[in-house]
Amino acid sequence: MATILVDSDVFIRIFKGDDALEEQVLSPNAAVNTLIYLELIQGATKSRAEIQEIEEYLLQFEVVHLDKNICTQTIRLVRQYGNSHNLRLADAFIAATALENSLELFTYNVKDFEFISGLKLSGVA
Repeated sequence: MATILVDSDVFIRIFKGDDALEEQVLSPNAAVNTLIYLELIQGATKSRAEIQEIEEYLLQFEVVHLDKNICTQTIRLVRQYGNSHNLRLADAFIAATALENSLELFTYNVKDFEFISGLKLSGVA
């Protein structure tokens, strides 16, 4: 079972050739959620082959799908942090997934999440 939720910004660095980061992320304990998965394939606008390559790579990770509890948690986060901290919808879903599944969020965008109470973060600020 996964213990770490890997954010899309981490995968982008891996796809750009950061082998050391890839070694750190490749683990049976790492997961993505539906939104991170979609962000990655949507960002791959160059070709169908690139999308296929990304999807094949993501097969190595558990995919945590959005469910009612995650959506309810997302609504709470947007109400609490949307205006005060400019929490974006995608980030709210990612944080909610981590919170609802007791996952540590591995991200390079720590500042986008550090204000969320109870969220465990790791990565580079």
